Amino acid sequence: AVIHYTTNGQDPSESDPVVNSGSSVVVRRSLVLKARAWKSGWTPSGIKSASFRITGAIKVCVFDDQDLNGSLNNGEQLSGWPIHISGVGISRDVVTASDGYVTISGLDEGEYTVTQPVGVLDSRGNFSHGGKRYHAFDGLAKTASVVPGQTTNMSFRNVCLGAIQATV
Repeated sequence: AVIHYTTNGQDPSESDPVVNSGSSVVVRRSLVLKARAWKSGWTPSGIKSASFRITGAIKVCVFDDQDLNGSLNNGEQLSGWPIHISGVGISRDVVTASDGYVTISGLDEGEYTVTQPVGVLDSRGNFSHGGKRYHAFDGLAKTASVVPGQTTNMSFRNVCLGAIQATV
């Protein structure tokens, strides 16, 4: 028998690609695989199908490049930092773990926007979080393309401007 297959959801015909018995079809993205066998003098087999969902991930790091005295501190990761992701079928808030990272997995192929939802900015683009003032050195929002089977890395570099002073 000769086995023909499709990866576009259409029913296979004898003009579609062939997979040899005992061989495999490599699947690198989400798809519906359909296969059917033909043998001379026989009725074609029934169509067998399987759905494959291959997802990717975005790994985000948030770090502070400066301590309260203005000295560079080699990128201290910020834990508990809010992150919002939106894109293909998702709009979700997450926070960074104790190491300053968060990985959002199970994402379908496509474009996503990742933001630091930090609230009100002052006239200089600074914001407050956790009792400190920060400047978003490289922005509050970034876009990322998710590729199935891969993790896209990104980071947000914030500069701590000091503790918020209480007014009396």
